[in-house]
Amino acid sequence: MKKENGAKSGTANSGRNPTRYSLLATRFPSLTSRSSLFASRSGYVALVTTLIVIVVMLAMVFTISLTSYMGRVDVSLSSYQEQSRGLAQACLETARYRLVQNPAYAGNETVTVASSTCRIVSVTASSSQKIVLTQGQFQQSYSNLRTTLNSGDLSLVGTEELKNF
Repeated sequence: MKKENGAKSGTANSGRNPTRYSLLATRFPSLTSRSSLFASRSGYVALVTTLIVIVVMLAMVFTISLTSYMGRVDVSLSSYQEQSRGLAQACLETARYRLVQNPAYAGNETVTVASSTCRIVSVTASSSQKIVLTQGQFQQSYSNLRTTLNSGDLSLVGTEELKNF
């Protein structure tokens, strides 16, 4: 009998009952196989890595889209501001024309330019200059101009854009 025990101890199961070992292996494969344990964890790692990459890509796409949209809005607002400034200048030229016709012209008039309107708010006179206030409005964008003219020949002395009158 000693030979059997000695022979048994040299086997691959190292003294384990082969029937019992195979029974454990079929019931609890994760306890007997380390490779299956690592394979299941690597699946989770791959899944989490994929989710992180997707979130980062979505953040990049969102940022690029938002930047593009805001750039387009800025261009539109800039264009509206240019339109309103052009309307205010058109009212200034109308006021100069009215002053040529009537040197006592006081303003307070709404002028239609194409499909838009602008206002000649006021014309005030001092000894040698006239100050003309005009306002142009286009798509909720306003331009308020304060222009100084020479009283004699109505030449332009200076123009400044004001936030409010």
